[in-house]
Amino acid sequence: MLLGPYLSICRTLREKVPAIKHYDLYNGQYLKRNDKGEIPFKRPAVFIQYGDVDWVEQGRNIKEGDALIMIHCVTDTLTEMRNMDLLTPGTTEYDRRARAYAIDEAVQDVMEDYTPEDCIRAMRLRKTIPDWDHDGLMVNILVYETRLRRAITDRSQTVTVTSVNVSGDIVDQLQGAVPLQDLLDQGGAGLQNENGQNLQNPGPVYPPIPLT
Repeated sequence: MLLGPYLSICRTLREKVPAIKHYDLYNGQYLKRNDKGEIPFKRPAVFIQYGDVDWVEQGRNIKEGDALIMIHCVTDTLTEMRNMDLLTPGTTEYDRRARAYAIDEAVQDVMEDYTPEDCIRAMRLRKTIPDWDHDGLMVNILVYETRLRRAITDRSQTVTVTSVNVSGDIVDQLQGAVPLQDLLDQGGAGLQNENGQNLQNPGPVYPPIPLT
């Protein structure tokens, strides 16, 4: 899962569109009901979904790929839209009926030209898909196009190590240029190169051992 774009989109919408009450990755949530037949999340809600990404090697362990990001805007359908044109804008009844449209329009205003984390191209709205067959829910799916970039860690690279956290046996006499994979195989949990960049590997973390 591409965590960076998801988190940055959620944080931006949470700040700019405070009326949205629920965020999640899309997993068919509005197609389901709980044991009491109730909708198991608060509305308005936003669910984020990724389309397929065809990654292209850009050299030096960098991959890029064009991607579709779908934002599902879910609101309650409180009344029909029948004869809504006869209502006066700004009245309670008009606003109540228009609320379902206001959320996805607000999302569009915020997301157009927005560049999420780990993306190198601003989001562009390409399609809207109305999906209203959900028993009291109105769903509008906003389909955006962007371009993702990922830096892939090359475990075969040689790095200059200045400090290391280890788990298991203490690693001593480590200095200069050493194979990164050798350190990871020995339980390295907090590697840093000469520029102070972390080369993190999951595992217990112990106080760093200075290498001299």
